[in-house]
Amino acid sequence: AEPQVVCTMKPASSMTDAQRSQTYWQVDDYNYFRGTARIIASEILKFSASQLPSPHAYDVVLTRAHQICAMDQVQEEKQDQDPNSSLSMRIPDDQDVCLPPNLFAALTHWAKAGHSRRGLEKFCVPHHTQARILDRQTAVQAVLLAQELLAETRRNETSSGHHNKGGKFHIGTWSFPLSLPDHEILRMVSMRFTKTSRRFATTMGHADAAAVGNYKHSKNV
Repeated sequence: AEPQVVCTMKPASSMTDAQRSQTYWQVDDYNYFRGTARIIASEILKFSASQLPSPHAYDVVLTRAHQICAMDQVQEEKQDQDPNSSLSMRIPDDQDVCLPPNLFAALTHWAKAGHSRRGLEKFCVPHHTQARILDRQTAVQAVLLAQELLAETRRNETSSGHHNKGGKFHIGTWSFPLSLPDHEILRMVSMRFTKTSRRFATTMGHADAAAVGNYKHSKNV
């Protein structure tokens, strides 16, 4: 069937304040959303604390899922540093599910049964509250440090008059060719330090799809 235009909207720049408030969420709306989210997160924390320990519990499943996403990143970094590691042994990319089938099934259950909690994991799962905030801070600081060290490396090259195209820029255990432009090196640093977050986001997206029957887990672990 041919696509049909359901409605048209004029640009926000040409709307009056009253028209914009009727069309787009306003500050008061966001304050209400945040307040509601805090209430839900608080109640989930209380409920989880009152339950008997279980490997299928909401907070246990969400914690384990994030930990495995992080473990895959550590293993991948080790393989990157191992010259004997073959491509066939590499960890799957970010579009793959890194969870074993039983854990993914449990995650899918909570994506379906606990739909009111989706998006609030960082506020109602203690592990996420700590680990994900720390991960974000680490990624930001890593990029800032890399930017500072890279600028110093470039200055040294300029002052010495020697541009080493085959040289390497080192940060931690990683190294990047100095032949790459600065923005590309910083992008790669950021990608390395946000690997866990991207892998977990993809896993949660697949769990959402599986909850409505649009995704089938096929990974053998």
